[in-house]
Amino acid sequence: MKKDTEVKLLMQERRKGTAQRLAAARAGMSERTARKYEQAGQLPSHLKRPHIWATRANPFEEHWPWVIAQLERDPALQGSTLFALLCEQHPGCYRPTQMRTLQRHIARWRAVHGPEHEVIFEQRHQPGERAQSDAHPYGGSGRDHCRGALPSHGLSRMSLTYSNAEAISLCRERNV
Repeated sequence: MKKDTEVKLLMQERRKGTAQRLAAARAGMSERTARKYEQAGQLPSHLKRPHIWATRANPFEEHWPWVIAQLERDPALQGSTLFALLCEQHPGCYRPTQMRTLQRHIARWRAVHGPEHEVIFEQRHQPGERAQSDAHPYGGSGRDHCRGALPSHGLSRMSLTYSNAEAISLCRERNV
């Protein structure tokens, strides 16, 4: 998004009437790049097209069902192990430089079809940022031993999440 900011600055300068060469220099880009974005009339983020096409045929397409079967049988198998087995079963079919390609294919397959992973959201507490509180409506046993009635007080507890320091206070209800 840095380029978008630079192009916005370029366009602001050009609207003020600044020459293209000077506006490009102020925006931190070459005059040629400035001309390209000015002619396009769009921000760089809007000009990008997603890369969805394959540049080469998948070299593992023929033996991919076997790879999946091995992964389903033993999910702990690594791509390098499977590549070595493929090379052993089909000599001359694969080059050593294709091992990384197989590892990427396996990683994509595991992300979609592989075993479930436990998700943990780590909590990072900062000093002075948060506190937790709770209240208990009745303290002690729940009955006032002197009069046999429910007490009109409770306990309030406040805890700082970073240091775990606690404060407990007695809260009294006002009778109006």
